[in-house]
Amino acid sequence: MDLKLLSILTVVFTGTIAVATVVYVLLTRKLWKATKQSADAATDSAVAARKTAELLIALHRAYVGVSSINHALSDLSGQHWKVTWEVQNFGTLPASRVEITFTALINDRVFCRDPFRPLLELLPAQVLPVERHFSLNAEDREAVLNGKENLFVSLTVEYSIPPSDDRITYRADYSYDRPLNRFQPAGSSSRA
Repeated sequence: MDLKLLSILTVVFTGTIAVATVVYVLLTRKLWKATKQSADAATDSAVAARKTAELLIALHRAYVGVSSINHALSDLSGQHWKVTWEVQNFGTLPASRVEITFTALINDRVFCRDPFRPLLELLPAQVLPVERHFSLNAEDREAVLNGKENLFVSLTVEYSIPPSDDRITYRADYSYDRPLNRFQPAGSSSRA
């Protein structure tokens, strides 16, 4: 074989190997980027799955709240009041060691506080009617009925969540709306 032909073949094969190496490097880089994107997507998916699992676990517990409130005047003078609440477990597990405190206020002045323990356990979807009575003196009665003073009632429900036995406090506040002659929601809160 001629040395010139051998040199040409060496250059051609070396050039082919160089082009193949460049193509290989470019394809490897694309493959690396695709693999990184896939790994990042898998990581994001795992994080989202973990958050979803944690949320499902957090939602699988007792959630106690007030589903309704009504009132009636026990007499026509407006001195004696009866407030009826419905406390309900909206969660999926029972609430244990349920304690309820009823509070009535005129403006910021507490004039009736009545703690009681109605149940050892409130089952999921169970409704517990709570009825409390209170009386207003003549001066407060006139001020409330004439709209000069504000009447508020509050129901605080404390309960435990099994199996951790964490205590949760739920509070619902209502203000008496004289023109509508009913209690209107004034706020609620829940804390561990």
